[in-house]
Amino acid sequence: MKQSPRFSFRGVLALAVLASGLTLPQAHAADWVDTNGNAFNGDPAGLLGPLALLKSGRARGQRLPLANLKPEDALRYDQGLRELPARAKRWADGKSQITKELRGSVRRIKDGTLTDTDLNDRMEPELLLVFFVESGGDAREIFRAAIPLYNGLQAKYGDDFEMLFVGVNHTMGEHISLAESLQMPWLVMKKNRQSRLDEIAMFAPDPAPGYALLSREGVPITKASGIITSDVDKIFQQLEGLLVAMVPNNPRTWMQRVAYYKNVRLAEFAQGSGDPYLVGPPLLDKALAQIGVTAFELTAEVDENGRATSVVVEPGPGIPDKYLTAVAKAFGPVPFVPAVKNGQFVPGTLHYRYSSH
Repeated sequence: MKQSPRFSFRGVLALAVLASGLTLPQAHAADWVDTNGNAFNGDPAGLLGPLALLKSGRARGQRLPLANLKPEDALRYDQGLRELPARAKRWADGKSQITKELRGSVRRIKDGTLTDTDLNDRMEPELLLVFFVESGGDAREIFRAAIPLYNGLQAKYGDDFEMLFVGVNHTMGEHISLAESLQMPWLVMKKNRQSRLDEIAMFAPDPAPGYALLSREGVPITKASGIITSDVDKIFQQLEGLLVAMVPNNPRTWMQRVAYYKNVRLAEFAQGSGDPYLVGPPLLDKALAQIGVTAFELTAEVDENGRATSVVVEPGPGIPDKYLTAVAKAFGPVPFVPAVKNGQFVPGTLHYRYSSH
């Protein structure tokens, strides 16, 4: 198997340049030079945890740690991100380069048989793991090995990723039989719609079976051809390493994003002012749901170094009174981006509103 390095946390932060070429949304790619002096082309294509993604050609992309993005380039990169479609709360409404291709083209096992799915039941994923597999050979063993690993990551990370089976060199009957006999828990491409794939088709391996891990804007994170059953565990280890780094309240990646947004906001408010900014909430939806919190508002006083000097959560119908103090304390140690005035960090007030809907 031709394989990218394993995604340990250090591997996620290591600079990586990916090969192979994608139609750019702009006529000309931007020029960049990172903090190590490496020059490259690419258009901003998303943030994944501590990684900045750039799209540099058809089926080609680059990823670099935010720390390797020059401070003077941070605002330019961020402005490029603002032109991209926001992650959709319903995948069916998604407009990102990769994920939009699957609307009306995928099925899922329901009551034992493949059934069309409209993708209305979940949020648009940040990552899509595509397996290109034919029905013979090691197909069943590969997917049997993948099922418990997929289910385990879904339980932990939910809508942050999805997996897709694309059939290669087999009939529609073989395609359906393979999916239904294994009761695949992931999405299955409609065999009669595969010819309409554009972006995703560019990653089809030679030889099959193979896979590609893609961002929703079409940047390849890692890919390989000619995989065998023993490779499956490594593929999911790579995926989990990235998913861990993407968790919004991961303290190991928080400061990378804080440093990036400090550079963005210092440049953006070189003239003028901006309020403190919260990079990532300390409490995730799942944790709040477990204690019955559906909505709240808070006010935080943040000093010029990004530390909260006071946090007050307002009483309201979305939060039981007994959790007001606990939620406020959770925000106390969070690293904030300070308020900015005329290119300088200053004390400021953050008004934050949370809703699970």
